[in-house]
Amino acid sequence: MKKRFAQWWQLLAVIAVGAIWPGVLRAGGGKPTGLPDLDVTFISRTPRYPRLVVCYHPRADGLVGDVRPYLTAEEQAKKRWPAPGDTVTFAAHVKNHGDVAVKGYSCLWAIDGQVVATLQGGPLQPEEEAVFKFTWRWQDGPHTVSFQADPQDVVPEISQRNNHLTDRTDALSFHFHVERTLYEYFRTVKNSWGTYSWEDWAQSQVALMNDLFRAAIYPTTPNGVLERVRLDMITIHPDGELDPEGTHAPEDLEWDGRWGFKATYLHDQFYEKNPWAIAHEWSLIHELGHQIGRIDLYCLDVTAQQNLVTNQPYRSKYRDCLMHTGIYLPQEEVHFFCEHTAASLNRDKGVRRGHFGEYLLDLPAENELLVLDAEYRPLCGATVSVFRPEPLGYTEKRIRPEPALAGRTDRAGLFPLGANPFGEINNWGTNGVLLVKVEKGKQACYRWLEICDFNLEYWRGNHDKAVYTIFTDLR
Repeated sequence: MKKRFAQWWQLLAVIAVGAIWPGVLRAGGGKPTGLPDLDVTFISRTPRYPRLVVCYHPRADGLVGDVRPYLTAEEQAKKRWPAPGDTVTFAAHVKNHGDVAVKGYSCLWAIDGQVVATLQGGPLQPEEEAVFKFTWRWQDGPHTVSFQADPQDVVPEISQRNNHLTDRTDALSFHFHVERTLYEYFRTVKNSWGTYSWEDWAQSQVALMNDLFRAAIYPTTPNGVLERVRLDMITIHPDGELDPEGTHAPEDLEWDGRWGFKATYLHDQFYEKNPWAIAHEWSLIHELGHQIGRIDLYCLDVTAQQNLVTNQPYRSKYRDCLMHTGIYLPQEEVHFFCEHTAASLNRDKGVRRGHFGEYLLDLPAENELLVLDAEYRPLCGATVSVFRPEPLGYTEKRIRPEPALAGRTDRAGLFPLGANPFGEINNWGTNGVLLVKVEKGKQACYRWLEICDFNLEYWRGNHDKAVYTIFTDLR
């Protein structure tokens, strides 16, 4: 009897709540009706300053690719960040993504978690936007700015998850562009935040990227990636207005990165074919990695046809990384940044974007190869030949059978590689691998070296000299 009474009481409670908040009762688990939904969609900051416009030199050998990035004198003179004490204005954009108007609501601004301003929002109709501004004297360093609508949860609404937003003030900025039909589509599907809003979906992807930064803990990045990103602007476009190629977005140098989302995603049934993208669009995280200057690590890969020495393919040791796996990632694939990508981001912390792969140029001044035999002993007197790729395109390359370096190991099993065994380093990383042939008597074996290992040695503090060990099965 007690159990039956409890069940009836629960039913009456649900009916009563539904009478007060009609949106709580909904059919088929779809978007609730009869409720508002206050949504802090993004926080912008002005004034904005331009990202870098980087120039490159052509390769001296006439092959494909850009090398030796540089900034013109005009670019070097430009202001990139506010100076300490400068007045900046934060603007929080708030929308009502429900189907009922909000009569009024309170709001607050916080800096570093401390409330600095409280204010009142007026009536907000469905899909209407309000903008709230706050001025602050700029301080360098990793401060946070937060905005919260209805902090006391007074307004009955679809979700409180999207009522607040926090950005790092020194984060790199993104500008997202979305076409109208795709924008409207996300008002019908529940995202990973449990809301029905394209802006929330977009913010959840930026939050995911920051989470991956925090999780990228390695010997060279014991505190993870120190950089952060934030969404500074969202622009809604008519269908068909965005470029079908490239970033699908207009050139806008006030932000560190940009990306566009076309309505053709729906025509191509992207979300039906890749339902994981409604929660975490890993392909977007990959592309945003490019926007902040990280290379495609698959450019290090070598196909059998490209290897004219052994006709054997090679896949980068850093293939388990979001910046290698490429565009479309199923849920079971790798979803993290490798040590090389993480350390390169820390290397560039605080630098505005516009460069691409310039960190590949970080090599120790002197490099040596330590060759070990099958018993892990130094292999002295072995003949070493080093072959390097000729870049012919973005991923296209050719490893000729003529070695770039050749000689013998010394008594300690060491072979000098010089300051830069890769030659002119493409900023894409296309020629960032070396094929090493080791011969002893009638025996021979082949091993690979990657530029990533040279970079990591440099970032570990070995600026003057580094030694790279290869293990052979030679005796």
